Amino acid sequence: GKMQIRKETCWTLSNITAGNKKQVTAVKNANIFPALVTMLGRAHFDVKKEAIWAISNATCNVSNNADINRYLSNKTGLS
Repeated sequence: GKMQIRKETCWTLSNITAGNKKQVTAVKNANIFPALVTMLGRAHFDVKKEAIWAISNATCNVSNNADINRYLSNKTGLS
């Protein structure tokens, strides 16, 4: 159902955000991070787990760290 689709979508995004700066920037430019943050508060646990991996992968990548952290703080309130 929808939960499985959301989980697989977040899993795919977590693989993309584990990539290079260009890939993380593409996710950012597509305005996907706010939706991921929204899922943290509303979704089934399995979806939340994949959503947090997508966010974590983007923020832990050293070459993206400052830019993406600033973006997340400004756009979603995460800090």
